[in-house]
Amino acid sequence: MAYAARSYILNKKRQEQAGNQRCQKCLQVGHWTYECNNKRKYLQRDSRTVVMKKKIKLASSSRDNNDSSK
Repeated sequence: MAYAARSYILNKKRQEQAGNQRCQKCLQVGHWTYECNNKRKYLQRDSRTVVMKKKIKLASSSRDNNDSSK
């Protein structure tokens, strides 16, 4: 009896927590990743090369602004 009550309480708590969790697979709210039946959501991200070029461009432009202010 105690085991059934404990498992019921844990299951209810798990369901409440899932209500505000975001699935890592489909990025929807309300269920866990292992419960997901949806297709995986593809997120387009910049490549490492693009990120590096942006950092270099930003650094060189800030360096140019500092040189022109002197």
